[in-house]
Amino acid sequence: TAKFPSSDDIDRIISAEIPDKKEEPRLYEVVRDTMIHGPCGVVNKNSPCMIEGRCTKFFPRKLVEKTTVDSQGYPIYRRREGGCFVEKKGIQLDNRFVVPYNKKLLLAYNAHINVEWCNQSRSIKYLFKYIHKGQDCVTATVTQKVNKESSGSGTAQNSRNDGEHVNTVGGSVDTARVSSGVNADGETVGGNTNGEALEPTVDEIKKYFDARYISSCESTWRILAFHTHFRSTPVEKLTFHLEGDQPVIYREGDTVETVMARVSVMKTMFLAWFDCCEEFPEARLLTYAEMPTRFIYDDKQQKWRKRKKGFAI
Repeated sequence: TAKFPSSDDIDRIISAEIPDKKEEPRLYEVVRDTMIHGPCGVVNKNSPCMIEGRCTKFFPRKLVEKTTVDSQGYPIYRRREGGCFVEKKGIQLDNRFVVPYNKKLLLAYNAHINVEWCNQSRSIKYLFKYIHKGQDCVTATVTQKVNKESSGSGTAQNSRNDGEHVNTVGGSVDTARVSSGVNADGETVGGNTNGEALEPTVDEIKKYFDARYISSCESTWRILAFHTHFRSTPVEKLTFHLEGDQPVIYREGDTVETVMARVSVMKTMFLAWFDCCEEFPEARLLTYAEMPTRFIYDDKQQKWRKRKKGFAI
């Protein structure tokens, strides 16, 4: 396909117009029921899509005679004036309220299927970002809170962010520089003997770390060691044996006559296959390995029955 599609290429796949009721009656009904937005805008300002007097989905769209692609690569679909109308909630809506769709998909599934023309590299990121984003994470910051300590006899010592200690004794204030301290943000503040404050020393590793967030439901699920993801293909184990060599299960103390009588009555899965071929003509067209695709084996009745749904290998 061409990097810059023509209007005919887009119109061949995507439509944003109400079909003719006489020519395409079934498509008209599906579009009317599933692909009409609103009504919103001036005709219905109380619509859920309306925020600050505007539709968040940018409806109603402009009426244009030909499909074009703007400078940013977004298509402007053909919405011709004077076409068909759809009445919804007592309001007649034209092509400006149609959500873009594909005719074949709409007729096949009879559901709301919005089809858009994507012609940007960012579309690849949008398609695959959800399956590659990993676990839910949270960014946390660790800070150290400075507690105010007070001394007795009317003397109080407070810690300030600029690294100074203020001593109040009998109403007089004495200010002195200290060599080091910790401010309210958890940063180490240094000072020299001349009273000049140095640049704060920040431990970025302690202040910032990337942690994994697990909700209470997920943590309980993992503590109980339940499966977080399980998927399996149904596999039917087929047994086979030579003539007269089928396995026989007997209890201690059973007589030979009892065991032989049980063998004559009991059927294995392999022997039941022969009976199934006599009963169902379609089973004769299948090999023994293909039987689970069309039939299912009943252990209690020791016979193959037709499969109603699903499959196995």
